[in-house]
Amino acid sequence: MLKFISSVFIIWLAVSLVEEVVSSPSYFLDSHCNIQVPDAFSPNGDGINDEFYISSICHLSDFSLKIYSQKEELLFVIPSSSKSWDGKIAGRLAPEGKYKWKMVYHTGPGERVVKRGQLLLIR
Repeated sequence: MLKFISSVFIIWLAVSLVEEVVSSPSYFLDSHCNIQVPDAFSPNGDGINDEFYISSICHLSDFSLKIYSQKEELLFVIPSSSKSWDGKIAGRLAPEGKYKWKMVYHTGPGERVVKRGQLLLIR
């Protein structure tokens, strides 16, 4: 009988330049998909890290990503077609600070995955 062992590793990396976030990805490495989830972004219109964007090397079916306040209030639902958030809530700029996110997706038949994390919005 073939046994499949799954492992999850979290790697954090933050690089900054004069208080401006240049790159700050965290990676969830698992047996199915390499999913890149930033832990900070700066939607200030400079073209660098202006969106909280999820990337993956495989198709994530039934993808759902929600942004919450630190008090667990649902603030924004990210459309599965975009997998990104521009830092706005109801068309207005969200305040700088920490937010929580919850991502749900399927990697195959019956394989539902739920990931949670935090992100920092920097203005």
